[in-house]
Amino acid sequence: MALDIAGVDLRNQMRHVLDDVSRECERRKEPSLAALVVNQETGQPGAGWENGVREWPQEVRAVFRKWAPK
Repeated sequence: MALDIAGVDLRNQMRHVLDDVSRECERRKEPSLAALVVNQETGQPGAGWENGVREWPQEVRAVFRKWAPK
């Protein structure tokens, strides 16, 4: 496991952390860093990106554009 926190039910807990990250990014008018978090096995984001206001692939690109080295 990439985060090395075995025994924690990530599916039910990480979503709260990622929601907080997204809210803070939104408050700062920045792309959501939570878009970079994907399932290790599928490479896909969690269900929170389904039917959302922002499209996941576009948000990932926005994150890289924002913080890419210049």
